[in-house]
Amino acid sequence: MLAKCPACGDIFSRDKFAICPKCWEKETQVLENLKHLSQDMPNATIDDLATISGIGRETIVNYVRSGRLFLDTPAAKLRCEECGADIEGGRFCKKCRDKLASRFSSVSDTLKTRKKE
Repeated sequence: MLAKCPACGDIFSRDKFAICPKCWEKETQVLENLKHLSQDMPNATIDDLATISGIGRETIVNYVRSGRLFLDTPAAKLRCEECGADIEGGRFCKKCRDKLASRFSSVSDTLKTRKKE
């Protein structure tokens, strides 16, 4: 399937990734650089990494939330969007993920029951 790369605008054959191979390679290099930078500066915050690397804070946060970048430093922890607890990746802590899953399951069960009626 042909697609337009949202990063550079080139047309590419979209097999696995949402961006073209050229942009994927650049992004992979950025992730490697951030990984090495965070290892060299174990007490760096996300803001520190953004300033030093020139990569936007939100881009770094998105890499961490998506699981593409793991920052093993207390200074660079993310917060759960629901309760504010420290998390290593994603958007929610395990407790809040379980709570949300339970709510979704309950709503799904209610909808299935209504559909049968």
